[in-house]
Amino acid sequence: MSKTPQVQQQPQKIVKVKLLKDHTHAGRALKAEAELEVNEADAEWLLRKQIAVAVGGTV
Repeated sequence: MSKTPQVQQQPQKIVKVKLLKDHTHAGRALKAEAELEVNEADAEWLLRKQIAVAVGGTV
């Protein structure tokens, strides 16, 4: 019987961002200037779309 190796996922980094404009995130309507903590992939998307800027690195 063969065993499939278990792949351990690394915990995602949490990044603090500040919104540049109003945005709905995870079903919550947020105003520009709001700060929130999101995973690294969401932060990259928000930054690429110029919806938010990074605040102080990872959490």
